[in-house]
Amino acid sequence: MAEQLFQVGVKALVRDAEGRVLLVCETAHDYSYWDVPGGRMEPGEDLLATLTRELHEEIKVDDIDEARQFMTVLSNKQIQTESGPVALLLIIYEVKLNRGQKPIPGEEGLSLVWHNPREAASLLAEKYPEEFCRTVAVLAT
Repeated sequence: MAEQLFQVGVKALVRDAEGRVLLVCETAHDYSYWDVPGGRMEPGEDLLATLTRELHEEIKVDDIDEARQFMTVLSNKQIQTESGPVALLLIIYEVKLNRGQKPIPGEEGLSLVWHNPREAASLLAEKYPEEFCRTVAVLAT
């Protein structure tokens, strides 16, 4: 039996003062999808270095107030590689931005939208497992 291969993604669950969840919509490809900010680890990076780099790249945020681990999940999606499909393990942090930090799109083809937790959970259901989406949907405002 072949071993399951994984890539690790580090994600940020960012909420505003009204409790809305920041989602990014990737539209630069032939398809579009909703996600929370973040991305895959690069060789030699630790989790917080990946989180910091990805927040800068995707939403132009360089200074966070707090990051605490929220949940770790196996994505519903797999990544296609030359060797075949690879599972994606997502480590999600709840991130509080410092006052004055305003997320803006950091990459072409990326848009940012604040959604209430229920809407966010519904939009994330394609990529994230039901347990994560249920937890997001009931986040207190």
